[in-house]
Amino acid sequence: MTYCTGGTVVETATKRIHTFTASDTLVCLNPGDVEYLMAAGGAGGGGTNAINYAGAGAAGELKTGSTTLTAGDKPIVVGVGGVGATTSGNQGTNGADSTFNGLTALGGGGGGYGRGPGQVGSAGSAGGCGGGGGCGNAGNGAGGDGNPGYDGGAAGPSGSGGGGGMGSAGHGTGDSQGGDGVSNSISGAATIYCAGGNGPQYDNGSTPSYKGSGGGAPYPAGGQTGRDGIVIVSYDRIAKGRSHRHFMGMM
Repeated sequence: MTYCTGGTVVETATKRIHTFTASDTLVCLNPGDVEYLMAAGGAGGGGTNAINYAGAGAAGELKTGSTTLTAGDKPIVVGVGGVGATTSGNQGTNGADSTFNGLTALGGGGGGYGRGPGQVGSAGSAGGCGGGGGCGNAGNGAGGDGNPGYDGGAAGPSGSGGGGGMGSAGHGTGDSQGGDGVSNSISGAATIYCAGGNGPQYDNGSTPSYKGSGGGAPYPAGGQTGRDGIVIVSYDRIAKGRSHRHFMGMM
């Protein structure tokens, strides 16, 4: 039966759960099957100027499933959030990938920047979810492509785009709400992950508090940094009264 050490460990009546909020190592003492959740880093929002709005950063990819662990050290990389841009002409930085046991969750795409007279706002960057487009007097940026998550919202005459989330696309001109996150209960409680950042036309460009979420793009401050990701590993507990050494001796 599977048994590991590392990370912050919580045991429920039926599960042993390892949570990693920063890069570390999971040590597998007894090999076996585990369930996992991997959220990559959310992206930063784009830079704005005194005239036009920037697009918000996208959520990182949320990857869930099951995998088989062999005995030994399993390095875990938790993707950090991308840095927001605070000046015009600068794209929000993409979030960093999260990795575990040969699996990768892709970081979110950065928000597009706003530009002034005679200039075009930039498109949101592609990523696990796509960044929101920025506004410009001479044209507006498209939403970035999300894969496997949703696209960012496109900018238009009345506003910039929200970042794409893992639950829905970012909203476009006139709204700029970030895309929805996704709920998962691997931690033992229903928790939302990986929502898109909000542009300035929604909740003043706020950054959702959920892990793996994109950075907002408030006006006139400019892009905020995306949220760091998380990795969670869960498996069935060893039966009460029987230690992991007992199971190692049976192998």
